[in-house]
Amino acid sequence: MASEPLAAEESPFYVRWSPEHSRFAIELKLPLVSKISSELDRTEKLDIEMGGVLIGNVLGGRVPTLRIENVEILPRGVENGAIYMPGPYQLARLEEVRKTARAQHRTALGFFRSHCRPGPLNPSLADRSLLSTEFKNSAYALLLIQASAPRTAAFFVAENGELPQEASVREFRFNEADFKALPEVEAETATGLAERSEPVQHSPRNWYIGAALAGLLIVLGALWLAAGSGAMPDWLAAGSRQLDLKVTGSDRLLKISWNHDARQMGRASTGLVTIVDGASRRDIKLGADELKMGSVEYDGAGRRVEVTMTVNTPESAPLSESARWPPP
Repeated sequence: MASEPLAAEESPFYVRWSPEHSRFAIELKLPLVSKISSELDRTEKLDIEMGGVLIGNVLGGRVPTLRIENVEILPRGVENGAIYMPGPYQLARLEEVRKTARAQHRTALGFFRSHCRPGPLNPSLADRSLLSTEFKNSAYALLLIQASAPRTAAFFVAENGELPQEASVREFRFNEADFKALPEVEAETATGLAERSEPVQHSPRNWYIGAALAGLLIVLGALWLAAGSGAMPDWLAAGSRQLDLKVTGSDRLLKISWNHDARQMGRASTGLVTIVDGASRRDIKLGADELKMGSVEYDGAGRRVEVTMTVNTPESAPLSESARWPPP
């Protein structure tokens, strides 16, 4: 860890990760670790995820660098459910954050969120769809942090508008004391970028299962989340077993959609969409946040396709529905 080549009392400190599975280095301003950790402590007690915007600059030079100078937390409440999935309020706030950042000669560099769902630190379909929509072809980053101690974290750096299948740097402990214990090193004079020793890396690289998504064009579905209290969903209490699975066609694309209302999906844990297209079969695994997206698109409007969706809930047996294209 090292300070910028300024007067000592003015020098900010950063933690730097050199390029590993990306051409970009990453720098995180050290005080931001405490800022994020404080919010993590609060939301961990509520058993919900939190997140926000990474703000900074893309620096050129021998090694291009994403320098994160600030973070803006996008608040949410328990009524929005445990999974962090930005809704209309958060997306409107994102535009305000971007305007403020531009006035300070900075830019939005991506998102961060905590991770309290089962499984490894990997971007979800909802993460990928949201980021690719909001940042399009620019370089951006996603920082994932385990919600509970010992907190590990990982950066995913995207180029050409798409997050990679594995972490851009291997997982590390998200702990301010660990970062402060790192020795300082000299700044790299050739580019003016301060080189810092890297945090100790504790676990093997992340991986992301993407083969099942070949041929699929995932788009951002409905982000409107109805308020959910965490009680048993109304549709189950009333005995309804309908997922409202639909397949509609437009040009060459099929839209596969289902009822994504947060009150109805509030207790759903996982789902599976199976697409049978002639001799081809594809399975798409859905987490709780993907279920709330409400739709995926599939390139197969000119063929006969059968779709089956199964949703798992802790209160009852799995729910399953099928639909065909063209409709019978």
